[in-house]
This record gives sequence, structure tokens and C-alpha cells, in this order.
Amino acid sequence: MDVIELVLGFIDLLTKPGYGALDLVLLFARELGVGLAVGALVGWLGVQSLSRLRLATAGLYPVASLAIAALAYGAADSLHGSGFLAVYLAGLSLGSATLPAERTIVSFHQGLGWVAQVTMFLTLGLLVFPSQLGSVALPCSRS
Repeated sequence: MDVIELVLGFIDLLTKPGYGALDLVLLFARELGVGLAVGALVGWLGVQSLSRLRLATAGLYPVASLAIAALAYGAADSLHGSGFLAVYLAGLSLGSATLPAERTIVSFHQGLGWVAQVTMFLTLGLLVFPSQLGSVALPCSRS
């Protein structure tokens, strides 16, 4: 199950009176079902469009693939489904298809992945306070 749906479900379980286990199961079913349907549909439509579309330069195909991912997320989210599942399935569809400028698309997304990793680790590094590292780095020996 998707972690986001799990968090949302338990928040609703804790904050909404009368919200029960059946409501939690229905939330998961709706979120994952909508995400699955939207991701499969947008992925299929994306493969069909990119296969037929002839763009002016190979550099526009990665932008189009990113737009397809954004469309999958936005459509699933607006229908109260899992946008992450929709993007994952659309990406699987695009990644398994033979598309024009496939090498350019793969290189672009690999670079985007590296930038996202660097950004994540820099952001996590901002959460570290050097003044608090001593108590964590050096174990206290108490008798």
C-alpha cells in the first residue's frame, strides 16, 4: 500500500469521529484504484502520442515525457486517487515502449534523478545541527 494513503487514512482515523476500519479500507481502495486506472490510461495515451508525434528536435521528447508524468499526477490527484501510483504506472508504460529519441529521454530522466538526490541530501543536511551531534556521536557510558 502507498505510504501516503496510509498516513492520510490514519490521520482521518484519529481526527474524524465515526471514521472506522471500513472507511480506511474504502479510502485505500479508492486511492489505489483511481491511481491505477489513471496511470494506465495516461501511460497508454502517452505512448500512443509520443509514437505518432514527430517533434522538431529530440530535446523536446524529455519535456513531453515530463508533461505526461505531470498530467498523470494531476489527473489522479484531482480525482482523489494516488498521484504517485499514476506517475509510476505512466512511467512504466513510457519506459517499456519503443519511442523516438529514447536515449535522450533516458539520459534526461537519469540526470533529473541525480539532481533530485543531491537536493534531497542537501535538504536533509540542513536539518543537522552541529551543536547536537556530540550527544549522538559519542555514546555516554553510565554505570
